[in-house]
Amino acid sequence: MPLFISSHGRYIWSDKPFKVDVNDGIFYFEGSVIELVKAGDTLKDSYTAAQSGALTTECTLSVLK
Repeated sequence: MPLFISSHGRYIWSDKPFKVDVNDGIFYFEGSVIELVKAGDTLKDSYTAAQSGALTTECTLSVLK
C-alpha cells in the first residue's frame, strides 16, 4: 500500500495502488481512492499521523520533500 510522507507535515496514501508522475517538481496522482492529509508542519507530524492511521496496514514508505 503506497504511502508518501512530506517534510511539510502532509501524507498521501491509499489502500489501493495508484500512479504518481512528477513533472517540474509537481506531483500528479491517479487512482481510485487517494487520501491527502495535512497533519501539521513537519516530517515528524506527518509520520506520527500516518502511523496512527495509514500505517495500521502494511505500506510502502516514500518521503517527499
